[in-house]
Amino acid sequence: MDTTECHIGHLVLQPHRQLLDGARRLPVGSKALALLSALAEAKGELLTKDELMAAGWQGVYVEENAIQVHIAALRKLMGHAADSLVTVRGVGYRLDIPTNGYSGSVGTDSSPAETTLAVLPFDNLSSDADLGFFADGISEEILGRIVRACSMKVIGRTSSFQFRGSDKAHAAEQLGATLILDGSIQRSADRVRISANLLDAATLATLWSDHFDHDLGDIFEMQDDIAAAIAEALIASFFPTGATSIPPKRVA
Repeated sequence: MDTTECHIGHLVLQPHRQLLDGARRLPVGSKALALLSALAEAKGELLTKDELMAAGWQGVYVEENAIQVHIAALRKLMGHAADSLVTVRGVGYRLDIPTNGYSGSVGTDSSPAETTLAVLPFDNLSSDADLGFFADGISEEILGRIVRACSMKVIGRTSSFQFRGSDKAHAAEQLGATLILDGSIQRSADRVRISANLLDAATLATLWSDHFDHDLGDIFEMQDDIAAAIAEALIASFFPTGATSIPPKRVA
């Protein structure tokens, strides 16, 4: 359990799991409080329904609507602060509160927001359905390399890979990301082109864009080569603080 006190609007969630409205302790059920505590500990990151199930019921199977029942009870109890409890339709929930809502956290109201990257699954623009798995593999490898090489916050695969196609337009807001890495893959005969774009989530301005051409061959080697090239370019240009060398390509 996180030892950080969390301010949710006019309410205070304390580390020993009690929710206060001023000096008054609110009558929150243990399951609802466990869900709220898990969302607070995630500090703005999306938690899937499975993750909330694990937090509230520790492996005991319950119907999915059990989460909805407890979330509804929380919203009713929280009053105006309920707006902070955001539903990501079909995926899960997140608690939308500023970084300075956590006592002991670094920063004040004038501090810049923490940089949070979401790597979305690359789109397969070819007619070859098998390249969809390859595109997911590229995205996952890029995410892993950035996580291993940098100290910045990166949204987990389970959360970010829920956003595909037209749903990507809502990814930044629902994931709480400040940067979005997206891309696509195309095939022409025996060559593929992978395009990648880094976007500012607030303005949708393109901060970086490039494409990488490769001959079709060993799929895993190609994934490693392209993911390493993209990760290296991003880290060198945008994420230098706390970065180390890129992990070497896997050797079979």
